[in-house]
Amino acid sequence: MCIFGRPIRDFIPIYPGKYQPHTTWRETLASKEEALCNCHMHIAEHLTEHTHTLTPLVVGNCVCIQNQTGPNPTKWDKTEIVIEVRQFDQYVVKVDGSGRVTLRNRKFLHKYLLVIPRAPLAMAP
Repeated sequence: MCIFGRPIRDFIPIYPGKYQPHTTWRETLASKEEALCNCHMHIAEHLTEHTHTLTPLVVGNCVCIQNQTGPNPTKWDKTEIVIEVRQFDQYVVKVDGSGRVTLRNRKFLHKYLLVIPRAPLAMAP
């Protein structure tokens, strides 16, 4: 009961709700939870120290996709177009070439500008 913080089902012959552990066990449990809370807060501060939020994408943006499997799992070699924006940084994108529709998180998408080459200007004589 001290480990889980609640009554457990076992074979000890005690009526439910009648077992009361000693106060030292309750104090030990409370101090352990406080120490873990402080530890988790310190770790959370350390991890968020160098993070930043990515700018949201909109429908129609041209993006590169990062491979997640295969021989080159971190290569950004496929281009896509965002066709739907969902909650929690999820995007539905359509892969150029194959036309496959896939769901990706924002951290695996990189926005790029589509540059259309212009025809060279004719030189005047």
